[in-house]
Amino acid sequence: MMAPKWGPHITIIRHELVRDVDILSYQGKKVNFRYAHRIVTNDKHLWLPVESEELLAIRQALGLFAQPLFPPHLTIAVMPASMQDK
Repeated sequence: MMAPKWGPHITIIRHELVRDVDILSYQGKKVNFRYAHRIVTNDKHLWLPVESEELLAIRQALGLFAQPLFPPHLTIAVMPASMQDK
């Protein structure tokens, strides 16, 4: 396994457009969250499901729906290409 390109991180926005908001003001912000002790994969990335009211509030502050299509998750690893399903 390899570390994610940006290191372990929580994703709360994926394939959504945020307009007219200083999104970078939230980068590095400390938030409380809970994570499941269950690793999920799409055969490329490994992640842990995450729950956090603070993260959902940030989504709303950015003009997005609180509940995203892709739920918040903590990306912990990337599989090498040789291990990925093709």
